[in-house]
Amino acid sequence: MRIAAVQHDIVWEDRDANFARLAPQVARAVGAGAELVLLTETFSTGFSMTPGIGEPEDGPSARFLAGQAAEHGVWVGGSCPEIAADAGQEDGLPYNSFVLAGPDGSTHRYRKLHPFTHAGEHERFRAGEGR
Repeated sequence: MRIAAVQHDIVWEDRDANFARLAPQVARAVGAGAELVLLTETFSTGFSMTPGIGEPEDGPSARFLAGQAAEHGVWVGGSCPEIAADAGQEDGLPYNSFVLAGPDGSTHRYRKLHPFTHAGEHERFRAGEGR
């Protein structure tokens, strides 16, 4: 399997601008033979810890990944700040969720278990609960 890692110049907290920058890079990676395209951690927002930066599970970032996977017939993954659909969370803290979208429309998630405490991530992101 050929894997491509894509790093881009992030537009801070601007999902649409980041999607516009990433789409051609994903296409280039696929054109070069990639079957799995991996984007950076918090690819859609930058590593923002601004309150309210979270989006619903299956929100715009996950839809972007799923759309790219379907369009190109490959797997595409990256992490984004997601608030779980089943969350009864009063504080509204998102998870740093790695979302892997498949060409068949499937999505899989891993929620970061250990937020980076030295940078204060644990104060702005909820820790995942399982492997």
